[in-house]
Amino acid sequence: DHIIMSIVPSYQCNFSCDYCFEKVIRETQPQRLKAVMTCEMVDAIFAQMDAFHKEGKKTDHFLFFGGEPFLPGNKEVVAHTCVKCEERNIPMSVITNGYFLNEYIDLIEKYSFAAVKITIDGPKEVHDARRRPATTLESFERIVENAFMVLKTGKTVTFRTNVNQDNHWVIDRMKEEYDSLGLTKYSNFSY
Repeated sequence: DHIIMSIVPSYQCNFSCDYCFEKVIRETQPQRLKAVMTCEMVDAIFAQMDAFHKEGKKTDHFLFFGGEPFLPGNKEVVAHTCVKCEERNIPMSVITNGYFLNEYIDLIEKYSFAAVKITIDGPKEVHDARRRPATTLESFERIVENAFMVLKTGKTVTFRTNVNQDNHWVIDRMKEEYDSLGLTKYSNFSY
């Protein structure tokens, strides 16, 4: 009777990746992309979790997902959720594109984030071709800088790679890439 909760503050994202499931939402249900979770919705989620706890169930973990959960416009809801998790001693993690981690570093440092999982789809030239922010052509360097910022807090950073026929060959190259960037010098870094 263990629960792992996932919360999607919104389906909005600052990236426009060709392979993303949100492409279908953008094309068929664009109104869903405008919806943003409220603090009242978070309170309702935690009220239900508390009811589950009274039934003997335990919440083991809380995951932020999206869209991009760490968009600047989601910070109030994310902070509210962090407080609720902290009150209940529930560790959290996030799956993020990492672009706005610098704007969330205060929450990551303050609260019980067990892991920050960042999607990197290959070396810079591959990643930037596959995972482009809507407003610029590059994201790799900013994401790596933000990853270092989180690593320096002592929190765990895990790089994830979405693999398909277009980039499957990068898997063999990524350890070398992470070594050359200096990421593997941190014991709290994994991939």
